Amino acid sequence: MSFILFLTLIFAEITYRYQWLDTYKTEWNFHNEHTVKKQTNVLVFGDSFTADAKSWFSFLPQSVDTAYYNAAIPGIGTETHRLIFTDRIKQTQPKHVLVQLYIGNDLFDIQKPVNWSTQSFGRNCFYSLSNHFRVLNVINYRLGQQKGDLKTATNPKHSETFVVKQYDPRSKLYIQADRGYPQTTIDLNAEKQALFDQLLADLKEMKAALSPNVSFTVLLIPHCTQVHQRYVKHFQLLGGKSSWKSKNTWSEQLKKAGLNVLDPLPYFKELEKDNQHLYFENDIHLTPFGQEKLGNWVKSNWKMHE
Repeated sequence: MSFILFLTLIFAEITYRYQWLDTYKTEWNFHNEHTVKKQTNVLVFGDSFTADAKSWFSFLPQSVDTAYYNAAIPGIGTETHRLIFTDRIKQTQPKHVLVQLYIGNDLFDIQKPVNWSTQSFGRNCFYSLSNHFRVLNVINYRLGQQKGDLKTATNPKHSETFVVKQYDPRSKLYIQADRGYPQTTIDLNAEKQALFDQLLADLKEMKAALSPNVSFTVLLIPHCTQVHQRYVKHFQLLGGKSSWKSKNTWSEQLKKAGLNVLDPLPYFKELEKDNQHLYFENDIHLTPFGQEKLGNWVKSNWKMHE
């Protein structure tokens, strides 16, 4: 029986890695059911920051000759983008492609954090296996959709005051696995740099797969602690290490690699300086206000001809 289960897992992994079946067809249809191809097609990849029905994506300028396709999937990163990239390009024939990244956890999507000293045996076992068998992440994602968010009595996005116990559980897991989080991820220590290099390789592979006349842009979503000291204090109370004065290493390295980068960090800092809060008090995502501000900023700063 164990041997049969192992063979089944191997087959499922191969099927997923080669996308013999469209693993994320449901998400694609949900976002693009009513989208019609036009003279200019724009394709956007992303995670939960873009997948929300009222995300920044919804503020992109609609026109009679431009169609916007949303290929965002919650909880994924460049490794998954790379797998579905070719099929989505064939489906849309875009003139412009944008990949949204989130500094806070995209590296964890490449390699789940294993720490036998601070995390449970079961979680470490799952993370270790899923780092090799990527299809397990898909199974976990689907199971999570079925169960819903039942782990906390209070939805972190509905809490108006910061409370340690009510904060997003996933962020707490990241801190438990890496006491230097989020600073190690933002500044890219040696371990995280290796993961970032893989992320960068994924982006370069996607860009190389496009025709020369198709533009390729990367949109960076900052971690909240990069934006204002109030968020730094929140993460310090959660047990993490962070500094508001950190450099945007991601943006610098992406630009150095020759990629066109949209980096709203300076704009976000100015908004927060004026007491305009962009992130939820107990969750790392943007509020509806933050999404709107980001959408309008992208609309004004995304030069598609570049």
